[in-house]
Amino acid sequence: MSITLWADENNGYRVVTSSPAPERGGFMSSDEVETHVEEMLPEDAAEVVRLLTESRIAPSAESDIGLDGTTYELHVGPYGSGATYEWWSTAPEEWRVLGEVVLMVMAYAGPDNQWVDLL
Repeated sequence: MSITLWADENNGYRVVTSSPAPERGGFMSSDEVETHVEEMLPEDAAEVVRLLTESRIAPSAESDIGLDGTTYELHVGPYGSGATYEWWSTAPEEWRVLGEVVLMVMAYAGPDNQWVDLL
């Protein structure tokens, strides 16, 4: 599953969920992907922006690796620039705020979201 938080020109935010997510570098035809779009409440969007702008986030962190569980990837900023963070199962302590952001965005991920505890 791929979850994207989009900001529009009117300062509104939408969470776009695509399932299944294509493998990195892979392609899928549009009839293979289901998409769900949900408006994010303004107060939730403001909290996401506040968390990201007021937090000091370490440039790297120790992270576990494993076979069972979920790998999370969060890109902050416009594509082509910004920063990408990736972790397995539980957000490292240095990136705890990123785990909180992912949980807030995932709450809008559509009817089939079943998630493990990220924090």
